[in-house]
Amino acid sequence: MKKILIPLIFFTFVLFLFSAFQCASAAPMTQGDYAITLAEKLWLGENLSAEAAISDLTNAGIMPVKGFDPSAPMNPVIAEELLRAARKACRKGLLNSCKLCQQLSPLPGRCCEELDAFMNSLNEELGLFSLAAPALPPPPPRDPASVSR
Repeated sequence: MKKILIPLIFFTFVLFLFSAFQCASAAPMTQGDYAITLAEKLWLGENLSAEAAISDLTNAGIMPVKGFDPSAPMNPVIAEELLRAARKACRKGLLNSCKLCQQLSPLPGRCCEELDAFMNSLNEELGLFSLAAPALPPPPPRDPASVSR
């Protein structure tokens, strides 16, 4: 049993270190890179620079609360802000000129649904999961001695 357990523990430890090193060495996506990806997926342009993508998204009403910082790393908070901004822009009709919405125009309301699904998919693909409120722990059990009669 010891002959199997020791190599297994060693292998697991090495695998853990390797995966941790891979995650630490991977450069995080910047807000500028994300803007380019999002603008191109929404068909706002092709081969865009970060500045052009940010400008196109901002003109469409899609921007984080404090604006874009092209060189700052992308994170779930910014992704959630962009998702909310995109939803709001879509409801206001600011994305009607977007090729994605034009393609879906025969179906009223479909663009906003598609945009929402697309952005959630993109964020999941990039590891930018939307922030969910943490689940509250259950209340502690009541002490039977403290029950009043």
